[in-house]
Amino acid sequence: MILLKPNNVSGEILNLLDEANEKVIIVSPYCKFDKWYKLVKKLKDLKNRNIEVEFYIRDNEPDSYKQVVNIGITPICIPNLHAKLYLNEKYGIVTSMNLLLSSEINSLELGYKTESKIEFGELLSFYETYLLKEKIKESIDIDWKTSLYNKLIDIFSFNSVEAFQDDESISFKIGSNNYDFFISNQRGKNKLRMSAIISGIEYEYSMSIQNELDSDFLQYEIIKGRDRHYDSLWATLDYDLKVNNINNLHEVESDKVINAVIDFISQTQEIKDYCYTNRKQLSNGRGF
Repeated sequence: MILLKPNNVSGEILNLLDEANEKVIIVSPYCKFDKWYKLVKKLKDLKNRNIEVEFYIRDNEPDSYKQVVNIGITPICIPNLHAKLYLNEKYGIVTSMNLLLSSEINSLELGYKTESKIEFGELLSFYETYLLKEKIKESIDIDWKTSLYNKLIDIFSFNSVEAFQDDESISFKIGSNNYDFFISNQRGKNKLRMSAIISGIEYEYSMSIQNELDSDFLQYEIIKGRDRHYDSLWATLDYDLKVNNINNLHEVESDKVINAVIDFISQTQEIKDYCYTNRKQLSNGRGF
């Protein structure tokens, strides 16, 4: 193996992402990279290049989970994970480095890069023995709605999460806030639609940051309530689903829906939390 010196570790990880042609395996127990713009771009480019990505993080780390979900990938959560490993289909890097911007800027890291098929095979063996089996177990043990519910519990552990379901929709109550999800047929295309009730102050604040709401895969709408209807925040998943009922969701589409639901709820909760913290200032017409 080749020793990677501290100043070379992150660069070699970025090169590994660039040089992938088929698949990337990322094992980073802790993640905080939303301001690490070069890394974020390369991770998003993997999706644009149709590269399969498996992203493993430590279980019960909601902040890390949000970081990965926000780039359109559903991470696989592994109990007690501490290893850091990066693989494409040609070589691998084992290192002390998590995908943390603070590690890139401040930490003293080292790593090793494989040079031979034998060395690469040893890392693949570790992956197959300790990580892949957890992914398979997770996919067998629970359906996508249970998986989504469990992830919401992890992310919003400070709140109670209740789930409701009828013939055509799914709802979650997180704390005192309700979120509804269903599939709408729009011009012959099945689209995931999501909504949440917001207060008057939350409506005004949402309007002030409207240009910042849309993500790579969600389009947001802010609706003013009329005729005894509440103000509301809506979002549509920019992806055509194969089914017209969310309860019959195709397995291959479940990751996209899970990511979209978590993104929408997280964004709405951030708006609500900001408005609650700054309610006096916002009530006086300031702070936008």
